[in-house]
Amino acid sequence: MALPKLNTPEFTTTIPSGKSVRFRPFLVKEEKMMLMAKESISGEEVFDLVDRVVRSCVVDDTNVDDLSFFDVEHLFILMRVRSVGETVDVTRKCSSCGKSFPVSIDISKIGLSGEIPETNDVMLSDSVGVTVKNLDGKTLARLESGGKRNVVELAKSVIKNVYTQSQVYTFSDFSVEEQNEFVESLSIKQLEKVVKKVEEFPRCQIKTEHVCPFCGETNEIVVEGIQNFFT
Repeated sequence: MALPKLNTPEFTTTIPSGKSVRFRPFLVKEEKMMLMAKESISGEEVFDLVDRVVRSCVVDDTNVDDLSFFDVEHLFILMRVRSVGETVDVTRKCSSCGKSFPVSIDISKIGLSGEIPETNDVMLSDSVGVTVKNLDGKTLARLESGGKRNVVELAKSVIKNVYTQSQVYTFSDFSVEEQNEFVESLSIKQLEKVVKKVEEFPRCQIKTEHVCPFCGETNEIVVEGIQNFFT
């Protein structure tokens, strides 16, 4: 005789890019993954874990591969809200007296750090441009861990298409050697244009104000970075 199965509640949200997504809260198996990883991983491994958890908890036909990381991050945080609670405790240093104090942040008030770019296109010259992919977790990890030091690899990972007035070329259809040749033929200014476009993609963040319990100064508190939302 099989054990009874429990019904898991489902919720619907509109992610920053405008799509409606249905999801469930974290179950014990996802919580276990995050607790085990909390102190032992960083960088790309963190974003890979978030990606795997979100894929497990999305219950409609949404293709997570098509989402920007701010959409994935938004989903992850709302899943955390529905699973653990609407607050996360952080410690911040007062901008006036310099003393640290604990703050309880309402993470249901999640927003974006800036506007979503109107276009992903970058014109490299009068006749040649590139379309940049939506920013994913691995690319974001490279940026946050000093990926700018290897902008050639960064550019290769974010270029989706190369186009002229008459032709569109899918970048992934070309060999690694051809991709290297194209990126390495760019000028420094052209390469900087591609990196700048990548940096335009916003992040999920929470902004709030709290009064320092020591000196009474009002401090703006900004919480950003997916690691802050692990249980």
